[in-house]
Amino acid sequence: MESFSGIKEGEQRMFECLVCAFYNQPYNIASHDLLALTELADYYCALPAVSRSLDGVFFRDADFMDTLLVEMSKSLLAVLLQAAVKLRHPQLYRDCLVLSIGPWIVLLSKGLRKGK
Repeated sequence: MESFSGIKEGEQRMFECLVCAFYNQPYNIASHDLLALTELADYYCALPAVSRSLDGVFFRDADFMDTLLVEMSKSLLAVLLQAAVKLRHPQLYRDCLVLSIGPWIVLLSKGLRKGK
């Protein structure tokens, strides 16, 4: 049997979010953890439940998109775009697509990091 090589606390947190999505309980998630939650949901065949619960996450955590803009990079947006496609979540897909193809990605990231 192979030993676990990841971060135990992070995996436990993602499993907790998955269970909350199953039972319609509120939870918060960071933008960079969304792919881990998507992979876990895919493993447990729970993509529809997680996709439905993301609307609540976005509504409760108004800083989700702000955090995404501050931490914005092409690689993060590509990862989130993959998660949005796998989850079939239209709002997340549109937002990531618009941010990833626009020429303002460099301008926004520079401006927000400087506090403008």
